[in-house]
Amino acid sequence: MHSYNRLFFRFAILALAALIHSVPVNAQVPDISVQDLARAEALEDEYGQSGQDEEIDGLPFAPRRPWTFQLRLPVDWRSNLTLAEAEKRSGATIGPDISVSRRWALGRLRIFTEFGSFSNTVLPDAALDTAGIYGTFEIEAGKPSQGLTPYLGYEPFSLYRSRFESHIIALHRFSAGLRRAWGPTFIDGYVRREVATINSAERWGVGTTVSHTLVLSASTVLNLRGEAEYIRHDELDGDRRRDLRTRIRTRVIVELDPAVDLQVTADLRRSWSSAEGFSITSFIIGPTLVARLGF
Repeated sequence: MHSYNRLFFRFAILALAALIHSVPVNAQVPDISVQDLARAEALEDEYGQSGQDEEIDGLPFAPRRPWTFQLRLPVDWRSNLTLAEAEKRSGATIGPDISVSRRWALGRLRIFTEFGSFSNTVLPDAALDTAGIYGTFEIEAGKPSQGLTPYLGYEPFSLYRSRFESHIIALHRFSAGLRRAWGPTFIDGYVRREVATINSAERWGVGTTVSHTLVLSASTVLNLRGEAEYIRHDELDGDRRRDLRTRIRTRVIVELDPAVDLQVTADLRRSWSSAEGFSITSFIIGPTLVARLGF
C-alpha cells in the first residue's frame, strides 16, 4: 500500500473516533451562552452537506470513484459576529475544512457517509475562534434522476472554543425527505428534527433546495442553488423561537483532471429570527479542491 493510502486511512480512523467520542446526546455542557448557541447555528449548516452536487445529471464529467477528499478554504464575512443586538459588530472569519466521504451501493439503496473537521479564525477577535467536527450518514432509496426518491439522514455536529480547547455544544440532526432531478435541475424537500446537549437548541424544521447546473464547456460547469428553511425551536427563555433561513449559492466547477476538480463558491445567506441576536447576514467565498479516489 502506498504511503498516501496509509496516511489517508490513519486520518479517517482518527477523525471517526474523535467524532464518535465528541457527540454524546446527554453530555453536560458548561457555561453555554446565547452567543455560543447562535455561533453554533451560524456554523452548522456549512458542514455535513449531503454531497448531491456530485450527482447532478448533465455534467460533462462524472465521478466514478467512490471516495471523495475535499479541502475547503472559505472566507466568511458576517454582519453580526458578537451575536448580540446591543453590540453588533461585523467581521470576517477564515475557516479551513477537510473532509472525506464515500458512496456505497446496496442494490437499489444508495448510502452516503462523510466526516470532517474545521477550524475558524475570527480576524477581529481571537476569543471568538471555534473549531468543530461533523459527519453525515444518509440512505437513499433510488436515484433522483430516475424518479421521486425518499431518503433518511443523520448529521452529528460538535463545536469547540478556540482549537478544541473546551466543548460548546453537540447537535444531532435527523432528516427525512424526497428528491427529484430532471436533467440538470434538482429539487429536495425535507423535514428535520434536531436535538442537542442543551434544550434551547432543539428544534423542528421544514425546507427545500432547488439546484440547476449550466454546462459552460467540456470541463467547466456553473451550479446555481437556492435554499429556504423555516425553523421552530422548542424553547428559549420560556418562549418559542421561530427562524427563517435563506441561501443563494453560485459555484463554478472546473475539472483539472478526471479525478480532481477545483470549485470556487460564492454563498450568500440571510436568517431572520424572532429572538434578538440570532438574525445574521453572511457572505462566504472561497475555493475547494476535490479529489476522487478509487481504492
